[in-house]
Order: sequence, then structure tokens, then C-alpha cells
Amino acid sequence: MQHRAWLAALSLAVGVVACDDEQGDTKAVTPADAKTADAKTADAKTADAKTADAKTADAKAADAKTADAKTADAKTADAKTADAKAADAKSPDAKAADAKAPSGPVFVDGNIDLSFESVGELHVGMTPAEVEAKLGKPSKTTKIQEEGATGEFVQTWRYPAAGIEVGLSATTKNGAQTVRSLSAGPTCKLPLGWGLAIGSTRAEVEAIYGSNFEAETTTPETFVAGSIYGGAIYTFVDGKVTHLFLGAAAE
Repeated sequence: MQHRAWLAALSLAVGVVACDDEQGDTKAVTPADAKTADAKTADAKTADAKTADAKTADAKAADAKTADAKTADAKTADAKTADAKAADAKSPDAKAADAKAPSGPVFVDGNIDLSFESVGELHVGMTPAEVEAKLGKPSKTTKIQEEGATGEFVQTWRYPAAGIEVGLSATTKNGAQTVRSLSAGPTCKLPLGWGLAIGSTRAEVEAIYGSNFEAETTTPETFVAGSIYGGAIYTFVDGKVTHLFLGAAAE
């Protein structure tokens, strides 16, 4: 009997140990472990959200670039359209003038065509109204007088601030006037045509007109392109242009 009781007690003890071992293999889920899992899930969601935001930002940036490019293209197209309209808006006379505009002085049988010589936008043959449109009303004017050599009625408009004088003529005292001469002095800031200006060198003037000058009246101080009866007459001081006269200096 005692032997059996001892065996039973031994079996019971072994069963308790086995049960303890099985319980030891099972890990309990603590509140801390649950919080860690939640945190990982939250981090994963945050990362996904950031990725989504980044993709959205990239998409917006791409859309913005596309919109900017389209706007730039539209502006370029508008500018081209405006240029085309401006070209179309030119009158037939203006288009013809552009087509005929020479690249240098024009001479016919040794005579210079003064209509292509200029002081700024002024040239021989203009009307008084056209002069006023460019320079405004003159500061001073002379009386209209009959010129003995030609029988024309002449007058001078003076623009001292601009360094310019405009000679006008008409066939009768009250007739329609046209510009017959232009004079630019030392204070003139307007271009003189062909890239020349007050202050240009004699060498620059000679390069423009070449051999088309009047030898009898050309001196170290003057250069007469054409003739004194109708020409472009340059005056020099120390080899530089100080004055230009366009028109007839003698009759």
C-alpha cells in the first residue's frame, strides 16, 4: 500500500511540473505590447500619408509647370500675333517706303537725293505739319520773305534747344510750304543718317559718301556730298562733325 501511495504522489508531482512547463511556453500579451503594436500601425499610416502627400505635391508641381509652360507659349503666340497685326496695320505708302529705303546715300548723275538724307526723322520735302509732329512748334520763326535769286517765299523755323533750324519755301507768300533745308548744330542730339551724328569723324563721313563729293568746295573743314546747289554739307572742327546742312547753300 505504501508503495502504491508513493507512485501516485510521484505521478501527481510530474503532472504539475509538466503543466507548469506548458504554461511557461505561453507568453501573455501585456498592455505595453499592445501599445507598441498600435504605435507601429500608426507609424505605418503616417508614412503612407506622407508618401501620399509627397505624390500629391509632385503632381501639383508638375501641373504648375505645365500651366506655366502653356502660359509662356500663349504669351509668345500673342506677341507674334501683335507683331503681325502691327505689320499689317502699316499703310501701303509706309510699306512701300520700307521696301524702297536705301542702305546708304542715293546719287543720280552726281546729284544727291536729299529726300533720303535726314536729321532725326526730318528730311527735305516734309510739310510744316509733319515737322511740328516731330519737333513741336518752333521757338522762333522769321518773317516770310521773297528770295530774289529764286522768286520763292522763304521762312526759317528755329529750335535752339534741339540745335535745329528748318528752312521752308512756297511759290507764293501764302502758299503751301515745304521743307527746303535742314540745319543741325553742335547741340543737336538727333542722328544724322547712315549712322552718323554730331561728333562723328571725317573718316566716318568719307566712308559713307565715298567719292561722291564736290572737290571744288570740299576743304579740310568741310565735306560737300553732292554740291553746294543741293547737297549734304558737313563742317568739321578738329576732324569731328560740328554742323550739317542739307539743301542748297547757293543758287
